[in-house]
Amino acid sequence: MTINEFSTSVAAAIKAKLPDLKACTTHPGRFNLDEVKRLATRVPAVYVASMGVVGVEEVDDESRDVTLQMVAYVLTKDVPNLPKEVSSSNIVSVLVAWLPSRRFGKTGGAQKVTAQNFYSGTIDKAGVAIWAVIWRQTIRMSEEDLVADGIIPTDVYVGVTPDVGPPHIDDYVEITADE
Repeated sequence: MTINEFSTSVAAAIKAKLPDLKACTTHPGRFNLDEVKRLATRVPAVYVASMGVVGVEEVDDESRDVTLQMVAYVLTKDVPNLPKEVSSSNIVSVLVAWLPSRRFGKTGGAQKVTAQNFYSGTIDKAGVAIWAVIWRQTIRMSEEDLVADGIIPTDVYVGVTPDVGPPHIDDYVEITADE
């Protein structure tokens, strides 16, 4: 299992647990205010990210147990009769009760589950509430996982800002070994 496969399976399990979320997917990492504003258009939402590797243990010649620091960011906004602070703490309550010892594929159980409220005046003025549910989880990575198709990109393309993204796919230049 790769880190990306694990994060994707966590997001899918959370979406199954909380089917009324407008968005529940993986995210590449930390949030800043611009990112919060961009994502606040589809709330309530949970975004799952791996924040790093905190340990690696050799199991045998071809396998490693890799302990990840994971986070599920919870974003909400006010809706009639349900303030953002209440809806976010409700979602956090479900996650912190549900996550401990939860397994997602070839993993150990979720451990050291905590939650942190990211309230600030700036976040409040943006009209959202944001929490982070944080935990550690160990996944088993095998040699087979690391050489599977799609793990390492075979083609690399470069785009130049502001002409990036799907509308500009024809503007990208492929980087080859000859360049």
